[in-house]
Amino acid sequence: MQSKKKKIILIAAAAAAAVIIAVIAVTTRNAPVAAPAESGSPIDYSQGVSSEESAKDATLLAEAQALANADLANSAAPSAPAIPEGLEDRQQAVAEYTGGAIAYEYYDITADKTIEETQPAKEKTVSYPLEVAADKLFSLPLDESPLAPNSIAIFDGENIVIDFNAKIYDVPMGIVFEEAMLGTIANMYLDNMENITRIYFSVDGKNYASGHFELNKDVPYGTK
Repeated sequence: MQSKKKKIILIAAAAAAAVIIAVIAVTTRNAPVAAPAESGSPIDYSQGVSSEESAKDATLLAEAQALANADLANSAAPSAPAIPEGLEDRQQAVAEYTGGAIAYEYYDITADKTIEETQPAKEKTVSYPLEVAADKLFSLPLDESPLAPNSIAIFDGENIVIDFNAKIYDVPMGIVFEEAMLGTIANMYLDNMENITRIYFSVDGKNYASGHFELNKDVPYGTK
């Protein structure tokens, strides 16, 4: 996600720069040019550019603006469906995990390293990846951990929405751990549920806003 945001910012900056350069070019070409004057003679600023040159300058500026608008449009986030209202909570529904197992990696803050593991997941529920994350990251059952969700919903067969409760903000974690935590959860679902292509995060039905990250609830946190 961050790389997409950076790309959008860079493209927008480049587009803005193109407009500025065009404006400078127009201003420079339209500035009156003084003919050489003898010492003590007044300088005549009355002569400007021809109407033909002015038309070219206007065209240049219009083209630069059109380019800027196109770049900004192309840099927008990929279209994704917004979360519908009234989704059914599916966290206790049995899910199909690829190969009947989930493979994942997580950051062990005590060992200060990333650990890769696989757990059998046959006949496990939709909440199972969160249960594993709660155990590995906090050594707690899911319902006692900061990851306890209000709901986990699936819509259009390929989008999963995890709505956390505000306890997730109570974890005294730095930005590195928080990013690793969210990434672990997202990858657990995207990598192990074959039909899931997008994952959304929200808190109490609103945007996820922890102080380190602010995530729009209607924009996927991760995709595949």
